[in-house]
Amino acid sequence: MLVSFAVMARTGIRAAGAAAMLAVASPALGRAGGIRSFTDSRGVVHLYNVSRRHPGRRGAPLQLPAALLDPVIAKYADLYNIPSALVKAVVAVESNYNPLAVSARGAVGLMQLMPETAREMYVGDVYDPVQNIQGGVRYLRVLVNRFDGDLIKVLAAYNAGPDQVVRSVGAGGSGVPAIQETQEYVLRVIQTFRTLSGQTGG
Repeated sequence: MLVSFAVMARTGIRAAGAAAMLAVASPALGRAGGIRSFTDSRGVVHLYNVSRRHPGRRGAPLQLPAALLDPVIAKYADLYNIPSALVKAVVAVESNYNPLAVSARGAVGLMQLMPETAREMYVGDVYDPVQNIQGGVRYLRVLVNRFDGDLIKVLAAYNAGPDQVVRSVGAGGSGVPAIQETQEYVLRVIQTFRTLSGQTGG
């Protein structure tokens, strides 16, 4: 099934801002186990459960409560005109809401940004949940523009890279590279997206 952004209903959700995020975060942080926060000189709030000197040294997997990130996701989904449910689906499949997740290929954070992609999306700290989400949603917008809103190609490009999608199309394929991980990824994100957005049927 081909899903196009052109026919997706917009939710119209707007973020209440950083203050609302912190209001939700206060009780949730205590339950998440050892999560700390600090505000830098730019007023950006950082959440972490490791030494700030060694962000790559991680202990047990961390999973931030989804409600903690909802205002942030809504804000950037609205800013870049991407469905909030899709952003949540990508976060769930990419990192299971672990802001410290690092893949074998070096993708980092909630939306698993590769270092080069993070730089292109102006992300200064990939471990910062807010910056990571902003960069990831911005990258989704770039891919939506490049592939004319074709969700299948957008997700394949997010996982395998745009060049792989272009090569697949050039070889007469659907746009999803013949890579098992990518094929499974596209299916999982779409299934999660449909569930989160309340869609049923084929």
